[in-house]
Amino acid sequence: MKKILTAVCLVLAGSGFCQISIDESFSAQDMVEDILINSPCAEVSSITSRTGTNFSEPNGIAVFNANGSDFPFQNGIILSTGDVRKAPGPNNSIPNSDGTNAWPGDEELELITNVEETFNASYLKFRFIPLSNRISFDFLFASEEYNQNFECFFSDAFAFILTNVATGESTNLAVLPGTGIPVSVTNIHPEVEETSEGSGCPAKNEIYFDTYNFLPFRDPDESPTDFNGQTVVLKALGEVVQGEAYTIKLVVADAGDTQVDTAVFIGGNTFNVGIELGNDLTIENGGAPCEDSPGVEIGVTPDDSGSTSYQWFVLDPVAGIFQIIPGADESTLFVEDPGTYKLEGTLTSGCVDEDEIVVEFAPIPVAVPLEDYVICAVEGDTNPIKFDLGDPDLIDEILNGQNPEIFKVSFHETLEDAQNANNPLPQFYENTSNPQTVYVRITAGSTICHDITTLDLVVSVIPFIPLEESYRLCVDEDGNVIEEETGEPSPVVLDTSLNPNDYNFQWFFNNVPIDGAMGPSYVPQVAGAYKVRIEDLKRGCTLTLTTQVIEASPPFEYDIRVLSDFFATNNIVEVSAEGLGTYVFGLDGGSFQEMGRFENISTGPHVLVIKDLSGCGSVRVPFNIVGYPRLLTPNNDGFNDTWNIFDLAEIDPSATIYIFDRFGKLLRAQRPTNAGWDGTFQGNPLPSSDYWFRVDYLEDGQNKMFRGHFTLKR
Repeated sequence: MKKILTAVCLVLAGSGFCQISIDESFSAQDMVEDILINSPCAEVSSITSRTGTNFSEPNGIAVFNANGSDFPFQNGIILSTGDVRKAPGPNNSIPNSDGTNAWPGDEELELITNVEETFNASYLKFRFIPLSNRISFDFLFASEEYNQNFECFFSDAFAFILTNVATGESTNLAVLPGTGIPVSVTNIHPEVEETSEGSGCPAKNEIYFDTYNFLPFRDPDESPTDFNGQTVVLKALGEVVQGEAYTIKLVVADAGDTQVDTAVFIGGNTFNVGIELGNDLTIENGGAPCEDSPGVEIGVTPDDSGSTSYQWFVLDPVAGIFQIIPGADESTLFVEDPGTYKLEGTLTSGCVDEDEIVVEFAPIPVAVPLEDYVICAVEGDTNPIKFDLGDPDLIDEILNGQNPEIFKVSFHETLEDAQNANNPLPQFYENTSNPQTVYVRITAGSTICHDITTLDLVVSVIPFIPLEESYRLCVDEDGNVIEEETGEPSPVVLDTSLNPNDYNFQWFFNNVPIDGAMGPSYVPQVAGAYKVRIEDLKRGCTLTLTTQVIEASPPFEYDIRVLSDFFATNNIVEVSAEGLGTYVFGLDGGSFQEMGRFENISTGPHVLVIKDLSGCGSVRVPFNIVGYPRLLTPNNDGFNDTWNIFDLAEIDPSATIYIFDRFGKLLRAQRPTNAGWDGTFQGNPLPSSDYWFRVDYLEDGQNKMFRGHFTLKR
């Protein structure tokens, strides 16, 4: 009597997601006969198993149930290198690494996979007699080694070891479809990007990888299992001799050490050792024959012992029942029409086994002649030119009304590659010659049904277009365009220099077409992103060029600050400016500088120039540094003939200046607006000597006083 698996969703608290459940109550015999095998006539015996419990370690074999989760199998058997009780999700724990060295590996596994040392092996093994010439079952592989690092270097080992009892010949069925490549973490994974934790590696057989069960790839709370990643559902296929005895060993083990667990999930009721017609012959999986073929033979190798009789049926799609095909009582059937076919095999014991197969016939694609694929390029442009072979308009032209859901398009450099569907070109392809002929293959799904045409890739070279990456536009404070002071003209002319008789033009501002701007040049009045679409009237190709117009201006606001006090020994000035330009500063006709700070400035009047670096204008700002003359030489030569602090005249004309001899005798009191002292007292010239002064003045609204001395020379 078969045990019944009941699916009750055990929802993770607060998450709302279901995870698989584990049932350890099944014996090895129950797992094989009640869960795994789907053939009622199967002869199964000698069922054995071994896992951690044989060595006082965790149990690695059990029955699982999808439990309402989105796990691909509703139920089945799990073989793990760790504790199966930790297999259910979510995947929010540290990587499972159960089992010690006391739990050994498996020598048969090491031999057939060429893995040197294994640990923590779990296996299920049984003997069977197939009823047809092939066996199959569905499985997926999951591992904690899928962590965006380990898959580049490490992989645990597993195998499905099919052995002919009579010959002793063994084959590993755990391989990638149509190859002898073992299914493993290192053989199936997406691209792993280089990080500080690992060097990364390119994708490998990514089509067979399903998902990572951690962020950012998937919310770990949604994961049905507690494994980091898993493959898609794969099918193990084995060629056998009908009626001969075989054993199969389903085995998984840690490789190299006991760290980081792995598991194999085998779909319940998928192990078929009875009538096995193989994969459906569909357009999607590539098995469908072409419509122009005479037909296809389906079936199994006949039972040479004569103990099996056969009968074929075809599904009536209207009635939804299989109808017997009269006279179709052989082990094979030649099919000329699409449909779902069923083969029943009846043993002399009366036991009946069956299998179904879907047969489709792929339509024959028609490849029509194609117009040249032309791309415009600017003369002298060294950037790579790439053709978009995935352009929807191009694909529509190639298919010419044929259904894109059925027919697939690929591009190839050689006819041989196109005929054999080898080396398809990438979507964005850089031509190797100009023009270059590539071969276009149209294929019905994944079948061999195809047709081939050619496509010429042509680069049409447009004469050099002197359009710069950016241009400067001078504007005033109100945004009005003004002429330049120096440099490039303003307003600027965006000019392609192309002949309007040979090309069509459309100018855009910020990706919006500009009304009426359909000539070879355009004069922008505002800053922004501009582009021009150029159509070559001879070749029909188009080219788009872009540029940026950037505003600049004279300074709108500026500020000059004398940081030093009057009569300082080191006079310092700082200047700042605001506007739309980049500003530089120059003092008294000297060289310009980016910094607005000047030091050691002489006393007296000065002019500071602030100008836009791109040439959109400048301002001249006068200012005064207050100091006093150090010398008086009243010899009527026009230099230093009188002494006064003239720098104060505009700042504080009411300031009072007192002049003394070295004994403190007051000689003169004057304003900075006076003509100055001529070196006399009461009309008599005074001798050469140092003379002292005191000045009472206002600075920043405060009364101040300064004392100093100067030299009179005759």
